[in-house]
Amino acid sequence: MKTTPVVHVQTETRGDVPRFATRLAAAKVESLLRMAPEPVLFARVTLTMAADRAVARPATARANVDLNGRLIHVGAAAVTAREAVERMGDRLRIRLERAARNWAATRGASRCPCRTSGGMKAFLGRARRFSPARRRTA
Repeated sequence: MKTTPVVHVQTETRGDVPRFATRLAAAKVESLLRMAPEPVLFARVTLTMAADRAVARPATARANVDLNGRLIHVGAAAVTAREAVERMGDRLRIRLERAARNWAATRGASRCPCRTSGGMKAFLGRARRFSPARRRTA
């Protein structure tokens, strides 16, 4: 997997978020985006700490990444800001691995059923044959 140049990660905070969590989130996302399969056009991390102490998981971390036109959104909630950032980083790593694995298939695949073998008539014929309304006739 080749490395791509990383853009600056924008960070936003809402509530009483510790400063170390902001730096940790930006560093984690930047390190993960170095292994992105395509150029990263935009990256933003939003950290939120709920003011209500009765909330079970007051810390949330969200990341939005534009991977050459493909939008990736991940988020996590936890008791502490550090734990939320770690969970968000794990989910972003999984999504980037999935994007790398599926990029060639998505880029070269035909999504229109009329371009598959048999054309649109075959696609519609299969859809009618297996429709639930047709099976209900008794």
